[in-house]
Parts: sequence; structure tokens; C-alpha cells
Amino acid sequence: MYQSNTRDEVLEYLAFLTEKYDGENDTPYTAQSISDFLSISRNLASQYLNDFVKESLAIKIISRPVYFIHKRTFEKKYRIKLNMVVFKSKTDLLEILRSHDMVRLGFGRAAGFYGSLRECVEQCKAAMGYPPSGLPILLFGGPGVGKSFMVRQMYEYAQGKGYIGEESRLVTINCSEFAECEKAFWERMFSQGEDGFLEQAKGGVLFFDQIHLLPARVQSRLFGRLEEGSGVGGGRNPWAPCKTAFASNVDPKETLDRDFLRRIPFIVRIPSLGERSIQEKIELIQTFLDDEMHKIGIDITISRPALNAFLQYEYSENLTQLKGMIQISCAKAYLHYTKRDRELLIKLFHLPEQMVEEYRLENESDEEETAVSLGVLSEQASARNKEFFSLLLEEYRNYKEQKGDFTELTAAWSKILYESEGLFLFGGPHQNQHTQAINKMVEHGLDSICSLYQLQLPADMLALLVRVICNSMQTDTDMRQWEQLHEKELQECLQFLKEARPDVHGIAAEAAAVLNRRLNVSLDHVCLLALNICICVVNADKAVNKTSCVILAHGHTAGSIAQTVNGWLKTFLFVPMDILADTPVGETAERIKRYLRTQQHVKNLILMIDMDTLEALDELLLQERKLNLVMISDITTGLALELGKGILEGRKAECVLKELCGRRAFSYRVIPRRQLADTVVFVEKNDTGVAKRMIRLFRDSLPKNSDVEVISCDFDSAVAERQNRELFQNRNVLFVSGVFNPGISGAPFIPIEKIINLMDEKDIRQMFSENMDAMQLEEFARNLLKNFSLQNVVKHLTILDADKLLEFVQIAVNRLQHMMERQFAAKTIVGLYIHISCLIERLVTRTSEEDEEDSQVFQKEQEQFIRYVKESFVQICEHYHVELPTSEIKYIYDYIENENPEHSF
Repeated sequence: MYQSNTRDEVLEYLAFLTEKYDGENDTPYTAQSISDFLSISRNLASQYLNDFVKESLAIKIISRPVYFIHKRTFEKKYRIKLNMVVFKSKTDLLEILRSHDMVRLGFGRAAGFYGSLRECVEQCKAAMGYPPSGLPILLFGGPGVGKSFMVRQMYEYAQGKGYIGEESRLVTINCSEFAECEKAFWERMFSQGEDGFLEQAKGGVLFFDQIHLLPARVQSRLFGRLEEGSGVGGGRNPWAPCKTAFASNVDPKETLDRDFLRRIPFIVRIPSLGERSIQEKIELIQTFLDDEMHKIGIDITISRPALNAFLQYEYSENLTQLKGMIQISCAKAYLHYTKRDRELLIKLFHLPEQMVEEYRLENESDEEETAVSLGVLSEQASARNKEFFSLLLEEYRNYKEQKGDFTELTAAWSKILYESEGLFLFGGPHQNQHTQAINKMVEHGLDSICSLYQLQLPADMLALLVRVICNSMQTDTDMRQWEQLHEKELQECLQFLKEARPDVHGIAAEAAAVLNRRLNVSLDHVCLLALNICICVVNADKAVNKTSCVILAHGHTAGSIAQTVNGWLKTFLFVPMDILADTPVGETAERIKRYLRTQQHVKNLILMIDMDTLEALDELLLQERKLNLVMISDITTGLALELGKGILEGRKAECVLKELCGRRAFSYRVIPRRQLADTVVFVEKNDTGVAKRMIRLFRDSLPKNSDVEVISCDFDSAVAERQNRELFQNRNVLFVSGVFNPGISGAPFIPIEKIINLMDEKDIRQMFSENMDAMQLEEFARNLLKNFSLQNVVKHLTILDADKLLEFVQIAVNRLQHMMERQFAAKTIVGLYIHISCLIERLVTRTSEEDEEDSQVFQKEQEQFIRYVKESFVQICEHYHVELPTSEIKYIYDYIENENPEHSF
């Protein structure tokens, strides 16, 4: 009893000291000073203080002497959430304070600031900071997700950054009050008295809550009335401009006026509580518990079963409901609180009845109703996730440094995988129905891949992959930061695996594609790494097979034969492709091509076909890849089995088939691969010389000794069907580029403005990887960044003064954005700069053409847009003595619409 009281005294005294902490005098916070004040031994004080650090109750600064700070008191004092409890020096702690002071001005109190709300926060900041008076922003999401809270954070951020004055106000309009009273709304909006909304919000933020409840005619007129100030008294709006924010509980596309939505540049969805990560949920629970602690002046803790129940529950009203349930639980727990208790402990029976009814006990250990430290729990989760991937990367580093054997690396990775049980803390007991459903979908997706490729993934390894992928779908803030820090090394390791085991990389790519189709998510680098390594480990003893066999048949014949033969061979060799009887040959070829793009190591393709109608496949497939093609007019199980055995023995397919022909009745054709030159094509209109200048830039970017050819082609000729056929018969066209898209089928079009990031396109990078090694690919990417910068491209595109031209173009594009009340995406702006620069040169040199028929239709439909463009381009047109044809304005319109399909004029 004595020790327990003494322990409490040490903790309470440390909290008392921390309330006065100013970062100057550290002496009172040492174990010696605390022991002297409490009249206990220094060793006992040190033992308690270090125990507090382990329990995340205290902060430890390793200096001379070591000193301690009460963690929760420190966090409340400085309005900060610390993710660590041990610091190497006071400087490190104070640096976090300084950086957090800036974060606090920018939504730092929002749980998920670095996670699920990161993109939301960035858009909110941009809306508040854009000169001169910000841009309108609409927040939408289900009830209770935190829309009003985010608006409050926007307001405080704007004040902290000086975008609005300290005396300015946040004025909230509850639109439900005016749902059936339009007249009253306009009167309150423009009243010049104290009741007027604009009068109250001048120089501040005007927030329209539940905007969808305003009648559509009010929504459509709102921006016009705000701009004109045509309310009571008429005339221009006499008040200083205010920033505007809107909120809705429903999807704005379904309920809000289209014209109204078009005037809002930022439309931001706030995620539901069910979409938040476990880490963020724990942070929110801690925040709401802290709020209640402030109210009653008593420390509040929670038991593990109660925490699990909070994490499992499905909240229809999101944060509002979570907060309400925490208040109910605290109130019920307070009924059993006595002054002898050190803290208020929330147990399972304190929770609301409906939450207890839905609670699922997963482990016997969950029955223990002792308090858990939420901070420690959250930190442990991130630490264990990071530990797992750090170990994988560490073994890769060792392999590189020691230039070891790949088999040894695979064995080291295998050991980490099999010892990883328990590394991933969050799972079973914290899963609600939404999370469980996602887990099942991921598991079924991985199961289908294992079945297709005959992978024998152990159950524990499959469970680990499911956990990794599901964790990545929820935003773990610390894990995201770790991934960003190690992004380059993760990419390097993935590229190494692609080159070392291309077959494994292909299977992992297919698994990622399956999950993308089922869940509409793109796997991040850590998930792809885990997938590749797990598949690599189970396939460690299998050699890379450069031959792939595809069975094409109607109905389900192909799947049945492939499954049977692959099972007998105990490996994945035959790929089934069941197709419908009326499927066009071109569609079947495209399906095979998609498969081949995930199997870059394949050099020999064997097609077993039971249909004469697919004989034309050979020409279509030989355009896609440099590979040897064998076509067999039989798909019997026996033939497939004998062929598979011969291939696995290392024999050439042609030799195996020649031998089998003597015993079986079937025919086959061997079509050796054609040596086609890899080619990049630049197209241009009217022989302006643009293509030739771009060719010089591109050739300068290619590594020395590259076999890739770069040629030019007239735009009109490229569009013609005859030229297309000649182009592809004699060359392997990697992609087509230019200012205008000729729409050539069979090759991707890369606009000139996107060449600078060409190697970010996975398919394009794979094409060049057949001609370049890893070092050459990196050299190529660096040269593209240097040679295809906006300034350099424009200098090579035009004979005019590039600097002066770009200056005029910038003015014109900025004016156009202002008149349209829209902010174009960065990629749209770059594309417009390049196109308009070429356009001006064509007009100056009189090589621009007018399509009268299209122009007349466009002129009738888009009078306002044409007027906007002509007014925006007055200065540049006057300088160069040119006039914009309607056909060129139409191209600008189409370009903006194609980049931003959700907008229309």
C-alpha cells in the first residue's frame, strides 16, 4: 500500500511540475530533485519515473542529468500529441514544439491530419489562402463526420496565417431554416443591420451549413447575388469580401444545382468514421475522453474490452455518435467512482446497451478489465508495422553490400515472414463489419490468384498479406510517413525483384490488378513488396520459365483443362482463357496482350486453340511483343500434359510437338519473331518543323548506343488508314507524340507536355526496359527531366522569343481562369502553355487552318467561352498582330474539358 501511494505521489508531483514547465530550468525535473522533495530514495524515484516512461505516462530527456516530464500534462499545455516518449536532447523536444506550433495553425488538432484527412486539409488551406479573398469550398459527407469542425479549423487557420483579421467572425447559416422561405433568406443575407449575414461576416468566413436544403433556384442565384450585392438597397456590395464555405450531408452531384456546383472549385469529401484507420479511431477516442476529463477534473482510462467494443461498433452518425456514446459511458462509470479511486476506469458494462450487445469477444485475454494506454497501443501498432518492413529492407541492403546469393536473400526473407506472427497488432478484435467485409474481399482475391497460378501460400502467410493490404487501405499516419521516407529504397527493391524474378513480378502485378478491380484501390509500395516477397519465397526453388502456354476455348473448357494439367504438373504453366463464341478476334488478341504485359520475361508464347476463326491472331500478337509464337489446333488434356512435361524438362516446344505429331492427330505452326525496330513517332501539322525539333531533343535524351529510332510523320498522313498500316508493319511503335493527337490505334499517344514524366508511365517504362538496363533507364529519365522542361520545350517548339511568348501566354491563361472562376490543374496549365505557344507561331506564320463547319456549330453552342478567350487573349493577339480562329478556340475548350470532364460550360 505504501509503494502504491508513493508511486501516485511521484506521478502527481511530476504533473504539478510540468504545468510550470517553460523549457528553461530543468533541475526540478530530475530524479534527484523529485526524490529530495518527496523524501524518498533516488533509486525508488528513478524506478517509478522509468516505469512511467514505459507506460507512456512520462517523457524522458536523455541529457546530463536525465530529466522527466508528465506526458499528458505537457500535451495539454502545448496542445500537441506526441508519438514518442524518449528524446535524445531538450533541443529535439523543443524543435517538435516549434514545428507543431505551425501545424496547430493548420488543422493540427484534427485526428488524421497526416492521414485520412491529409488531402482534405490541403484543399481547405488552398481555399482559404488563394488571393485576394479565397475560393469557395464545399465539404460533404455523412452526418457527424466533422464538416463543421473542419470549417472551424479553416477559420482558425485563416486567422493564424493573417488571411483574415483577428476580429473577423465565422458566421454560420443554418440553411434548413430557409428551406421554404426564399424571401427571408435574401433579406437576412443582405440586410445592412446587425442581423445581416454578410454584414456579420465581412472580412471573415461565411459558412452555409446544409446547403442542399436551400431551394435550387436560390442556389443557382447565390453567387451572382453575392457578387452583385443586389440585395436590400441595390448597387454594388459595400462590404469587404468574405471567404465562403458550404457543407452538405449528401452527394452534391445528386442534390445541388449544377450551375451552383460549377462555381465551386473545391469540392471535398470528408471520410466516415468507418473509413478511418484504427490508429485514428484510437486518437479520436482519446480526444473525447480528454474532453470529458477536463469537464470532471478526473483522469479517465478505458479497459481493453471497452476499447475493442468502441472500435468494433458501426457508427451511423460517425464522430457525433462516438462522442455521445463516450459521454454516456463516462457518466455511467462516474456513478461507481469514489474519491479513493485514482482514476475513472470505463469498463464494458458502462457502455451503451446496443454497443455491448454487438460486442464480439475474440480472445480470452480481452475479458481482463484493466486499463490500457491508448498512446502505447497506437505507438506499438505503427512500430510493429514499420519493424516488419524495415527488416525486409535491411536484408535487401545486406544483399547489395555483400553482393550475396539471391537464394540466401530469399531464405532471409522467408525467416522474417515466418517469424512475423504478432507483428501486426491491429486485427481481429477491432474489426467491425465493414473491415471484415474488406478483409474477406482481399482474401478471396488472393485465393483466386493462388488457385490460378498454383501457388501454395501457407495460411499464416496469406493472413499476413491480407493484414498488410487492409492496413494500407486504412491510413496509418506513421506508416505513411515511413513509406515516404523509404520510397526510393522501396522502388529500388521492387525493380530489383522485377529483374531477378520477372515471373514473380508478373503474378504480383496480376494480384494487384485483381484487387484493384474488386476494391477500386491501387496497392502502395509496401503492399507490392510484401506480395512480391511472399510469392518469391514460395516459388524459391522454381526457375524462371520464359515460355507461356495459353489455352483458348469456348465455354469453360480452357479453365477445366488448365486446372487439371497445372495440378498434375504442380506448377502454373497453362493460362486458361475461356471466350464467347461471338467474341471478335481483335478483342481476344487484346486480352492476350494485357496478360503478356504482366509477363515481360516471356519470350515464347504457345497458343492452344480449338477455333479456326482465331487463325488471324498471329499477326495481331506479333505487333505487340518480340516473341516466338506457336499455334496448336488442338486443346486435349493429354496433349497439354505431354507438352507441359517437355517444356518443364527444358526442351524446345517445336521439338516436343514434332515428336508428339507422330502419336497424335493435330497440326501446329511455328512463327519466329520478327525483328522490328522500336520506334517513337512525332507527328506535326503543316510541316512547321515542330516534329524535327522535338526529335532532336528526344534523341539527346536517349542513352548512348540505344537502338530506339525516332522519326517524324505528317499529321494528316498518320490519320490515314494506309499510313497506319505501313507504320506498324515495319516498326514496333512504342508511342506517338505531338501537339495534336492523330488517334492512331495500336500505340499510346503521349502529349509533348507529358514527355518530361514519360518514365512514370509503367507500360512505357516496360517497353524501354527491353532495350535498356536499369542504369540506362535512370539516365534516360534524368535527361527527359532536363531536356523537356516547359521553358526548353517552348524554345524548341517556336521560332519566336520563348521568354516573351511565355510571359504573354501566362497572362492570357491567368485571365481565362479568372473569368471562368476556375483553377485549372497544373497539368492542364502546362499543356495550354505549350499548345498556345505553338498556336501563336502558326498564326504568325499563317499555317493555321479553319474548319468552318465545326466552328459554326461550336460558335452557336459556346458563345460565352469564345468571349472569355478573346478577352483573355487581347494582349497577346495585339502584340503579335494575330486573331484567334474559332477552330483554335474550340481546341482550347476541348483540351480543358478533356482534362476536367466533371466541368462544363
